[in-house]
Amino acid sequence: MENHKLQPLTEEERQFATENHRYVYTFLHRYNYSIDEFYDVVIFGFLKAVQVYLRKTHIRENYNFPFVNWAYCRVEMQLYFKRQKAQMRVPPNNITLYIGDGIGYSAKNYGYQRSFENEIATAEVFDSIKGNLPEIQRKIIDLKIEGYSSKEIYTALNIKPSTYYYNYNTLKDCLTKVIA
Repeated sequence: MENHKLQPLTEEERQFATENHRYVYTFLHRYNYSIDEFYDVVIFGFLKAVQVYLRKTHIRENYNFPFVNWAYCRVEMQLYFKRQKAQMRVPPNNITLYIGDGIGYSAKNYGYQRSFENEIATAEVFDSIKGNLPEIQRKIIDLKIEGYSSKEIYTALNIKPSTYYYNYNTLKDCLTKVIA
């Protein structure tokens, strides 16, 4: 299943989504997910399924809609739980970015004792560096700080892995020059 980016629905897609909305609840009930907690997650998978099903003839000819919906809703739930898990990996109150091979920005890199002042100074330097970077590289840094893996980042940003790794390596080179 390819990565599909949700776009505004056509009138036909809106009508189809309205007629088949029950499949959102069917998915949630089948896996015992709370409607209050997970409806907002699953609905995006449902809407993507609607678009893919109606826009791609080969999908419509080979699969029924409930199957396509199930696949897209399942993927949305998996991504949701991955994001939750990634956020738990981040140590609290830690303003540190490591981009491979121990290269990164932190008060610890310079042998300072951790203190509020050193963390603020590090954050200010880091923010000034980020201000000069392209938007995609700023987003990569922000997600790395939050603890996301490379695959999670390029999936969340909806970019190709090659684009991610190009920007990632550019960031590593930039930080290596700043730290050195």
